[in-house]
Amino acid sequence: LPPVFERYQVGSNFLVNYWNSLISLSLIIVGVGLLMLTTSTTKKYKTINFISSKLLSIFKWDLLLMLFCSSVGDLTFYSYLDFQSNKFNSAASVISFLFALGFNVCFFLLLIKTLKIAYHSHKNKDKISPESIASNPVLDLESFGFLYIDFHNQSFSQLAFMFYFLCRVYLFNIIIATLTIFPIMQCLLITGLTVLMLLYLIIKRPMKKTWDLIYLIINELIILIIDICVLMIAMSSAQDPNNPNRSNENLSLQRVIISCNMVFSFLALASVAVQV
Repeated sequence: LPPVFERYQVGSNFLVNYWNSLISLSLIIVGVGLLMLTTSTTKKYKTINFISSKLLSIFKWDLLLMLFCSSVGDLTFYSYLDFQSNKFNSAASVISFLFALGFNVCFFLLLIKTLKIAYHSHKNKDKISPESIASNPVLDLESFGFLYIDFHNQSFSQLAFMFYFLCRVYLFNIIIATLTIFPIMQCLLITGLTVLMLLYLIIKRPMKKTWDLIYLIINELIILIIDICVLMIAMSSAQDPNNPNRSNENLSLQRVIISCNMVFSFLALASVAVQV
């Protein structure tokens, strides 16, 4: 992708590409501000104050974190495209770069917070529960339940699941955005990330709910099949792209990838059905 931007002498604009997620995050931040104002001005009205404070606890971090974490892939991909192709020839390009840099800093701060929660919870040997949350005001665990609540706390590596997961997403998108002229290296690195995540899930079993663990392992197995197919296509295309036999082999691999994507969809529906 960066060579394409270079060829047409244009740059990728992070703000334009990340706009939808940015608007959603902005709306939540505005909502948090309004709820904070409502909570602080309705102390005399207990019912309204109770409702607004509960909504604030949900919106302030958990919902914001969920939305931010779900957009980490787009954030990484578009920011690194911006870093590589930005010409810094206008105010818009400079602002786009600063926003991209700022969001990456926020991401790394989130990683540090995730590690801090996992480390202190493991070090203190506390069971993460409403009682232990109340006894750890310094960590402010109640505000960051999304980062730890669904994971076992017998070991640091279990509690740090979100750290590993977010790092995997971040690295995956860096590889996609920066190594476009090295497709085989891309495929090898991405396959390696999938294997590492699969081994982590099988060995550490971080999820509290058995179905969640099974769902993630099946997901990773499907991703691994896709990764291997893409790697085989990249290697065969690099060896002899004009060979008709290789074209037929690639077509078969492409069908496998399509089938895997269909399984993804059915698996997601099954997961929703099980949760209900």
